[in-house]
Parts: sequence; C-alpha cells; structure tokens
Amino acid sequence: MAVFKRQLLGQFSLVGLQTYLLMVASRGPTRLLLARNSGKTWITELYPMYDDNNMLERQEVVPFRLTRNLVVFFTPYGVEGPFVSSMAAAAKALAAEDEEFRCYLSLFFRDDLLYTHVRKARVVAQQQGQAATSSTAALVASVDAGKLQDMMVRNVDRLMGRLLQVAPAEISAGQAPPPNVQLGVIKLVELATSARCLCKLCPTWHPWY
Repeated sequence: MAVFKRQLLGQFSLVGLQTYLLMVASRGPTRLLLARNSGKTWITELYPMYDDNNMLERQEVVPFRLTRNLVVFFTPYGVEGPFVSSMAAAAKALAAEDEEFRCYLSLFFRDDLLYTHVRKARVVAQQQGQAATSSTAALVASVDAGKLQDMMVRNVDRLMGRLLQVAPAEISAGQAPPPNVQLGVIKLVELATSARCLCKLCPTWHPWY
C-alpha cells in the first residue's frame, strides 16, 4: 500500500500541474483511470478551455482536483510532502527548459486551436441548418496564419506565466533564499482543498467523491 500510495501521489501531482497550466475543467472521477496494481494514473479528455478569443480561460475556482476523500487517503503528510515536492520539481524542470518547452507548447496549441476552429465551424453550420460540406482540410486552410501565430504566442506566454508562478525561483549568489521555495505550489494546494471553493463546484466534487 505504501508503494501504491507513493506512486499515486507522484502521478496526481503531475496531473494536477497539467490541469492547472492548461486550465482544464470538468475533471470528474469518470475521467480518471487508475491502475490498481501500480498506482499509475491516466486522464481522459484533457482539453484546454478557451474564451471567445481563443485564449486560455479559467472556468473553475480550483486549480486541480484534490477533494476531501483524496486528502484523507493521501494523508496530510503525503499532500504536504511528496505531492507538493513532486509538483514543484516538475514545474522547475519545465521552467528550466524554457525555449524547448515553448516549442512543444507552440506545436500543441497550433493543433488544438485548429481543431477548435474546425469544431466550432461545424457546430455553427449545424445550428444554421447547413450540411457540413466543407472538408477538414478546407476549414484548416481558411484560418488566417497571422492570427493563428498570434494566438499561439499569447497562449504560450500565458501558460509560461502560470508555470513561473509555481516553479521555485533561481537563487543567485549572495541572495537570501525565500522562506519556502515551494510556496507557489502550497498556495495552489490550499486553494484546491478550500471548502469555500469546493462548495461552488458540481456534485462530482462533493465529499462522497
């Protein structure tokens, strides 16, 4: 059980970092897959949330799923120890590879924004009673390349800004270290476990889940 719990803590910390950075919403139990023999975790339907201008938009008051039942199972020691430290370490590793990470993010947002454009175009056509005659290639080709590039850059910048808020900062020579290098992650955990925030969410976030 101890090995299972340790593995699960590490997996949930990475899932939490992903959902926080991409502002993923609707993270119900049905979208979490757990391997009972190893504690490995998979998430389905990991879709970023965008506003009307195709910019990342936060739609829930908590940064990731860490409900009361999960905290009881992980124990306060597990949350304050392996969970927080794993998330901070992962954020630090991503922030350290800034240029390479930005390249991967640009590719990710390019494909996701194009998919979002195609999906919205087909929904609008159906609402207007028109047949979806345009092919996917034609809808993708209709996207303005300059606007797509601008949306990509702005979303990457927004995500990187959120990452730097939780990643431990570099300490230069002679500089006094901060009281806690994991303070950014600790604040996210406090927000995720706040009863005032959890009570505003849908029933799948209630204590029995």
